Amino acid sequence: KVNGYARFGWVDMMRFFHTEVTAHILSSQVCCLNHLFLIRNDEKAIKKILYKATGIDFDEIIPSIIDHNSLISFEFVLKNKSLLNENTESRGKNCTSIDALVYAKKGNDKWLIPIEWKYTEAYLHDNKVYNFNRYKEIWSKSSRITSWNELFKSDPFYQLGRQTLLMEKIIEDSPNIANNFFHIVVIPKGNVEMRNDANLFRNSLKEEHSDYFSIIDPEDLMTTLETDYPELISYLRTRYW
Repeated sequence: KVNGYARFGWVDMMRFFHTEVTAHILSSQVCCLNHLFLIRNDEKAIKKILYKATGIDFDEIIPSIIDHNSLISFEFVLKNKSLLNENTESRGKNCTSIDALVYAKKGNDKWLIPIEWKYTEAYLHDNKVYNFNRYKEIWSKSSRITSWNELFKSDPFYQLGRQTLLMEKIIEDSPNIANNFFHIVVIPKGNVEMRNDANLFRNSLKEEHSDYFSIIDPEDLMTTLETDYPELISYLRTRYW
């Protein structure tokens, strides 16, 4: 417990995901869970953090596409084999996944809102990614990404680029699911290297789409919930901020 706030149990989370969750204390996956898991079915709270990150006041948070007992999908994957020509589409495997995803509606538009969480990551840009050409073949001129160039031969650009392609292919394949998406990357202000890389990725997007890519500090994202979730915010402030 931290200031009276008890974290949810690891066993419950593993049952929720039907998979193993890392216990590494610097894990971004765990960081994301500790921030968002408690509010996963609170539509009002989810709307608040989305407005903070996107500036869009969504009308409705729609139940998750893949998790029927949550408004937030964690470790999101969907049809990766057919959409990205990947070998697997199982959580925890070597496929394109997103830490969290929210499905929302504004007017007649349905939005996919992928949320990638970073904590202490810093990348060497050493060009050791795999299957670069696979995604180069999937990329098209209609993509938000200007071109699938040498930048995407290293992480985090390769990772963020694949997430972008997955969102685009979901919309292309199933326009009834969504017709737009807003990509959020949560990075602490203190992680300057990662924030610089995220900004470099945003600069690789076509100008008309760059406003749909947001970089936000986790404290800035969550403190809008301080009145509704004082114990959660107190815990996050002590544990992470």
